[in-house]
Amino acid sequence: MCKSEECHSRGAAMVRSIDFSVNPCDDFYSFACGGLYNSPNKNDPSLYPLPRMSAKIQENVNALFRELPDVSESRSAEEKVAVAYHACTNSQISEEEEIEAVKAGLAIRGFKSWPLMFDNTTESHFGNVTDVLLNIGICNVLKCTVNADPDDASISRLMLEVDTTANYDVCMKALLHEFLETNETAYLESFLTMITKIMVPDLPEEERTKIVEDMAVFSVKEMKFPLLSVLNSQFRRWNITFNGTEEIIIKKIGMVKEVLKFYTDNDPDVIFNHFGVKEAARLLRYSSKEYLNNTVELCDGVETDRERFCIALLRSKARHIVSKWYGLRYLGTHARMQARYLLSYIGEAFDRQLKRVPWMDEGTKKEARMKRDLVPLPPRKRRPCEVRKGQGSDSFASVFLGRHETRACPSSYEKLDVSMRSGDVNGATADAEA
Repeated sequence: MCKSEECHSRGAAMVRSIDFSVNPCDDFYSFACGGLYNSPNKNDPSLYPLPRMSAKIQENVNALFRELPDVSESRSAEEKVAVAYHACTNSQISEEEEIEAVKAGLAIRGFKSWPLMFDNTTESHFGNVTDVLLNIGICNVLKCTVNADPDDASISRLMLEVDTTANYDVCMKALLHEFLETNETAYLESFLTMITKIMVPDLPEEERTKIVEDMAVFSVKEMKFPLLSVLNSQFRRWNITFNGTEEIIIKKIGMVKEVLKFYTDNDPDVIFNHFGVKEAARLLRYSSKEYLNNTVELCDGVETDRERFCIALLRSKARHIVSKWYGLRYLGTHARMQARYLLSYIGEAFDRQLKRVPWMDEGTKKEARMKRDLVPLPPRKRRPCEVRKGQGSDSFASVFLGRHETRACPSSYEKLDVSMRSGDVNGATADAEA
């Protein structure tokens, strides 16, 4: 099935690792690894082809990026990657253009008047933290992911958890380490009480208690429970309505509860600026060469060029596309057929992801983006949280999920958010390999 040099090398290594004198039913580990473990040459690097394969894959992927044509339209998934790569490597953007790009990106996410960028730091914009959450949405507070139930495709699950992928979360993780493994009913009830107070401060206490008790009844042991009445009015902003078969999962609920408590206990303008800094840092990674270089220095990283950073960024951001794209070029016929299908299937999702990037809204890219929007997309499977207009009911909570266009119905690409880790900046993206 595999005729490549890498496959042959790996297959030979697997055979060498087996100790055929051992019965696998008695000791499978000794059977599978005994040959290598007992070999007098077990420290010989040539016996371990995986690092060489990994380096070869990285070299091949980098070569694929460098061969990308500089296109103005993006019909295929490969062309979408090409548009993103060449826009990223364009270091001729002026400082004024960078600032305008970040302002536009912040405005899309609800930061239409962010004090640190709009020179009005003395004016208070919010009376309480609820106003802040109304403005920026829960997906700036928690990581929101929608997936299908692995056992029942008709059920979708919305997972809420603390996003621990960025530098700003390092301090938060240190503060919350004791809450990593909490599964107690009290945490669930406390969380639900807090979330209802954030959303409806004036709700009568008796009604709040009843709501909390009703929601806490469902599968407390697994920390998942229906919370659709809280969410439907929020998701309707994106023409998406849950139909009653979905479940809400709170991952590490102790951490989630403490994060919400941290936000509700602080000054609203401080919290607003906290989120603004976080979002601006995310956007600047796409559009500012100076910001990139300073980030590398602050993270004690080695000096790198923009091309290497852009390759690392896209390999992390578009991991699924790059791996299937790699299959098109380097793997066998069967893998290429799968790759073509999957590239087509996820092309639309990546197209939406590209629209998050500020420089996609800038002058030279506007026309290409408009043309791309007119291209018919291939048929795709209906996702569990597909558009269902006119369904759902008004809820007591109409404030918690704010404006965050790419979080409405997250798919696999939503897991690819680029972190602020120095490893990403320096191109150390081993997890992006095929």
